[in-house]
Amino acid sequence: MDLSKYARPLVVLAVAFASLSAILIRISNAPPIAIAFYRMVFTGIMLTPVLAWVRLQPRKNGRGSPVRSLDRRSIGLLAASGAFLALHFATWNASLSYTTVASSVVLVTMHPIFVAVGSIVFLKERVPAAAFVFIVFAIFGSALLSYGDFALGSEALLGNALAVAGAVSVAGYMLLGRFLRRRVDATVYNLVVYSVAAAILLPMAIVAGNPLSGYPLSEFVIFAALAFFCTILGHSIFNWALKYVPASSVSASILLEPIFATLMAAALFHEIPGVLAIIGGTIVVISLYLVIRLESRSRRRVQNGTPLGAVPTPDRRGSAS
Repeated sequence: MDLSKYARPLVVLAVAFASLSAILIRISNAPPIAIAFYRMVFTGIMLTPVLAWVRLQPRKNGRGSPVRSLDRRSIGLLAASGAFLALHFATWNASLSYTTVASSVVLVTMHPIFVAVGSIVFLKERVPAAAFVFIVFAIFGSALLSYGDFALGSEALLGNALAVAGAVSVAGYMLLGRFLRRRVDATVYNLVVYSVAAAILLPMAIVAGNPLSGYPLSEFVIFAALAFFCTILGHSIFNWALKYVPASSVSASILLEPIFATLMAAALFHEIPGVLAIIGGTIVVISLYLVIRLESRSRRRVQNGTPLGAVPTPDRRGSAS
């Protein structure tokens, strides 16, 4: 069955599944790094049969194995991508122990800002000048959101800072993924990156004193749900969809995650954001959407050979929490 024609609605469905992450993490009684470790372990276990099937397909078509085709550079970048992903889950999971679901998810969704900056600094790419205006608005919105959480105490501000750290680290993961997904099969990419993340999270959990055993069955059900629904049916679909849907559309769709997560948190935990948090969060989401739209428009003009007068942005690959 050809699913490519359903790529766009599948991306929206993937956002809904990814939005469950914050809810499941909040429900769990396990420490943040332990949750992240088991999420990656279960994801790797679930993806292994898929990789075995993918490896058989090229042989039928007379092509080489997608695993054997990896060169040293790609392997190194995959390892770095997994390290960024591990750091993302460690910091973002921890943020949910200190701040509200709404604030955490809105702030971690600010990753397009750091992707844009990283594109300029590390990839020597150019971003539309007007996009920086909306980046400033997004930063202002995040500051307003955090100010609205000030009444919740210093712990909420710590949680917000951890969520921003999660946004920075996932931006590194996306920048590397954007490059790697042009040459690495989606299943191979996901499995290797998730496995590397698990390998890094293991010593992090030990050093942090997070126990990795003794949890009731209900906790392992949560870990498995995070792996299957939020990671495989969420983030892995984002990576798959990049072959059929413009990266800007995927990024814009991911901005629905704060809305879905906030509504679920309000229903389940009675976490109703304050007025300043709502205003700040709204400014962040709208500003990020406009940044993504400007970059997409610039890319289309460059591809069509239309002079911009401003700055072009090359095609982007990569996905995000």
